[in-house]
Amino acid sequence: MNTRHRNSLAHFSIKAWIRHGIHFMYAVFIEPHSENEDIKRNEFILNTLLCCITGLLIVLDIYIGLAAISKGALYDGIPFTYFTLLIIIFVCLHCHVRDTINLVVFYFY
Repeated sequence: MNTRHRNSLAHFSIKAWIRHGIHFMYAVFIEPHSENEDIKRNEFILNTLLCCITGLLIVLDIYIGLAAISKGALYDGIPFTYFTLLIIIFVCLHCHVRDTINLVVFYFY
């Protein structure tokens, strides 16, 4: 039997890197850690919603930052720092859910 690791280009394909990246993102950000099935289901739904909303808020934050830079003093939208503070709140909520599942987070969200 040949169990030697093969160093080939097929082993380092982009498709494999994307697949490993998706599994990493799921394991780190979405996969629930609870033992109880009801809490696990609630945690999964909350993690999915928080990840999606945080991703969209980051894209909007980049857009607001670029608009504020390009228009300069003529920009009359929401201040960049306030919107970034909103993203930080969502990231803190997600970190709190990942550490311990708490009913306060469910009600706050």
